[in-house]
Amino acid sequence: MPIEKVEEGLKNKTLHQGLLRINKRSFFDAYVTAEGFTDDIYIPGKFKRNRAFDGDMVVVQILEGAELSKELEREEREAVGKKAQEDERRRNVMIEEDDGGILVAESRFYGKVVYIMDKKEAHMVIGTLSVDNPGQRGNAPPLTGPVSSSVNTIWFRPNDQRVPFIVVPVEHVPIEFLKTPGEFNDTLWKVSISKWPAHCQYPYGKVGGMMGLRGEIPVETESLLLENGITWSDFSEEVLACLPPTPWAIPDSEYAIRKDFRSTRIFSVDPLTARDLDDALSVVPLADGTFEVGVHIADVSHFVDINTELDKEAQNRSTTVYLTQKAIPMLPRLLCEELCSLNPGVERLAFSVTWLMDKDANILREPWFGKSVIKSCAKLSYDHAQALIEGKDWTGLPAVEITGGYTIDDVREDTLRLYEFSTKMRARRYEGGALSINSFKLWFSLDNTGNPINTGVYELKDSNRMIEEFMLLANMAVAKKISGAFSTSAILRRHEAPKPRPLKQFIEFAADIGYTIDATTSQTFQSSFDAIESQDVQNVLRQLAIKPMQRAKYFCTGLLESDYWGHYALNVPLYTHFTSPIRRYCDLIVHRQLQAALKAEETKVLPEEVEPHDTDSVGHFAQTCNDRKFSSKDAQDASQRLYLCVYLHALSQTPSRGIPLTGLEAILGRDKRGVLVEALVYRVAERSFDVIVERYGVEKRCWVEESGAMYGVSFEKGAPAARDGGSGGHGDGKVLSVYWK
Repeated sequence: MPIEKVEEGLKNKTLHQGLLRINKRSFFDAYVTAEGFTDDIYIPGKFKRNRAFDGDMVVVQILEGAELSKELEREEREAVGKKAQEDERRRNVMIEEDDGGILVAESRFYGKVVYIMDKKEAHMVIGTLSVDNPGQRGNAPPLTGPVSSSVNTIWFRPNDQRVPFIVVPVEHVPIEFLKTPGEFNDTLWKVSISKWPAHCQYPYGKVGGMMGLRGEIPVETESLLLENGITWSDFSEEVLACLPPTPWAIPDSEYAIRKDFRSTRIFSVDPLTARDLDDALSVVPLADGTFEVGVHIADVSHFVDINTELDKEAQNRSTTVYLTQKAIPMLPRLLCEELCSLNPGVERLAFSVTWLMDKDANILREPWFGKSVIKSCAKLSYDHAQALIEGKDWTGLPAVEITGGYTIDDVREDTLRLYEFSTKMRARRYEGGALSINSFKLWFSLDNTGNPINTGVYELKDSNRMIEEFMLLANMAVAKKISGAFSTSAILRRHEAPKPRPLKQFIEFAADIGYTIDATTSQTFQSSFDAIESQDVQNVLRQLAIKPMQRAKYFCTGLLESDYWGHYALNVPLYTHFTSPIRRYCDLIVHRQLQAALKAEETKVLPEEVEPHDTDSVGHFAQTCNDRKFSSKDAQDASQRLYLCVYLHALSQTPSRGIPLTGLEAILGRDKRGVLVEALVYRVAERSFDVIVERYGVEKRCWVEESGAMYGVSFEKGAPAARDGGSGGHGDGKVLSVYWK
């Protein structure tokens, strides 16, 4: 469609703009969130996407009339076809019950992409090469000789199921593959997409090089970084030239203009292995029975000047990426681990927020904001803080050096008071309508070679929640301050209400199993969970409630109506990120804006006169931070899945933990082993069943209609539940046993 017609259609609302999202599990399903629609616009099939990729900004036209009828008829034919296939395959799969019927799509908006307004930054695609079309190979024997001279193109199958197959002309394929393609069945390659002509079903690409063997941790790690556009190279000489010379000391001029907290008892609480210490806390009892509570954040903005090479690189990276085995920093390690990090026993520059509170943690006056100098007395891990909260000592934990003449009793006193305050603040927050939903996060123990030797679901403790409360308090206070000063250029963080369609499906599912969920507001949502007596059921429903939730996003206040600024889960009108500038670029922008707001107050000038970044710049920063944060999250999730796969494979080969899959030799081959683990079946549909493996934080939908590799399914009532590393079960002991290749 010509751009003139596109602009006209957007203006008169016959066309709609939004980001394209392709279903990770179903390549043929895509969605666009557009302004003015209560639900996502569904883009059916790859042809209706008009060659757009996941993350592209697209323009969509709603399907109507004959075009819509044709699409609905096609979907009905597919549903009937799938049902017929299932009936055929059911002969080879044992299933106790069948509820019958054909799945029919609910009423929704259907659309097609008519224009790609802005393409997402192109990344390398990782996958495997094949002489034959991977989607049509069937049971064709593997190729043993060289590629025939009559073959003009090679097929590339991406690991990412949101990306279509890619056609690679032979002149852009490595010669070693063309000579012996059969030797590269388990080899990963990187490919860049060069073009996608309008008349072609698939895009064209070029092989950029060999990654290595599939399944090897270094190869898979580099692959997931490339796929997500993560920069992990060393910092350039131009960037490093922006760093201060070492040894470095705080300049005398800084002491003169900053508040001195060096004599205040301040300490940090972080993960045990953390080296980039962004934040620290203090609580000082005053003579009148009140308390001065402080949150002290590393002053990264002192070291990163606007528009320097260091600033540009930090903006480009936007976030530190935490993989299972390592962290890829946003800033050079001299800053993030030394000069900025609030390490104990050394003086550091900080940006502090303090509140005057009574004994019940009620805030008695507006917070004080300002640049400061602090000297942390100790670095506690969450385990150290948790031990103090539980009235224990640090026996069995790594030693903690406490400086400044303080003792463990001093730190214990402050920790217990901060914990007491945090519980009261948290209770009020939830009474005010906050919602708590957390996804599974795994921890891993690695051996000396970097291979996983143990894992489990990360448990949030009281010490985690204590720190969270004070970080939330600081972020909300700063959001109020900078949005008041810069109404058109502040960078805030918003969280939209859940998507109506998946939320409705979740509520109906909960009702089917006997639980009423009221999602009218975040407060009623939280109350519905709290009313569920079974902790197991509550945990599962909280996990499933993540699906309807939208991702929180950064935005510029001048580019969005104030009605849309709120944060749904926190149930607050203003929120931002201030507390982690070492690892988030957004926080660095917020520090600059907060300092400018304070300067405007001090010098009695208009905030616009000292505004560090204009509206367009902040809008650009917000979008970059969103993109990088989403990519970082995807990379972290992929890293977690990789290590879990490696761990489970190793576990299955351990005689004391793995089990021989006897009776399945004809299907799986000889000497195959697996891991027996309990899973909670939370939904059984006509052609699938959904499970959660709580021990490993895995949620999986198992399709019966794709059961060519499935050996059997049996449902036993009252059978004992077997479990890796333990025993026990859920509910009435019903067990669904599944065997597959």
